[in-house]
Amino acid sequence: MTKYARIIGLGVMFLALVSLRGQTPDLCTRVDMKPVLSLEQVRMSELVDFICEIAGLKQLPTWPSQEEISKMDPGQYYQMELKMLVDNGFPPIFMDIEPERLVNRRFFASLMFQIAMDVDEKVKTDCANAVTETDQLECLVQHDWLYSKAGKIYREEILSILCSKKDELKKVLPPPVIKPPEIYPEEFKEGILETPATPTEE
Repeated sequence: MTKYARIIGLGVMFLALVSLRGQTPDLCTRVDMKPVLSLEQVRMSELVDFICEIAGLKQLPTWPSQEEISKMDPGQYYQMELKMLVDNGFPPIFMDIEPERLVNRRFFASLMFQIAMDVDEKVKTDCANAVTETDQLECLVQHDWLYSKAGKIYREEILSILCSKKDELKKVLPPPVIKPPEIYPEEFKEGILETPATPTEE
């Protein structure tokens, strides 16, 4: 019974996540930057989808079409999103975690620290010696990559942090490949050479 309930739950989450596609402004504008925390926790599949949405992966030309997505089951969609994240520069920290697992503060902090050290110059400078987990948590809070060092982490805090760091998240993505312009050789029609006129004798 538990197995079937889990499958049904994943299916419902998958449909909800697919419906969010193309709604980045709504996803970010509906949360405050310093929210009053709700009691709704986030599953791994939701966190992965949030990052794909906010970081701009869903706008990449390599993102599957709606028709391709409609043929995926929830597990395939989750694995596709994970691959897109890792292929585009995000740390592989979540690769072996089941989609239905709840995100805790420790995991989210570890993910944010790796991203921040990659794209945030202030964090790179101020937190270069942050080796212990306690030091890293302190650094994240100081630079608003995390709002609190302890306690459960809920949906609104996660969304708020991701949205406030949207520009930094987009820096993780590799620069777009600029296709050089195609240069075609210009064709010149050969001139028609005329035979010089023979001088006439008078």
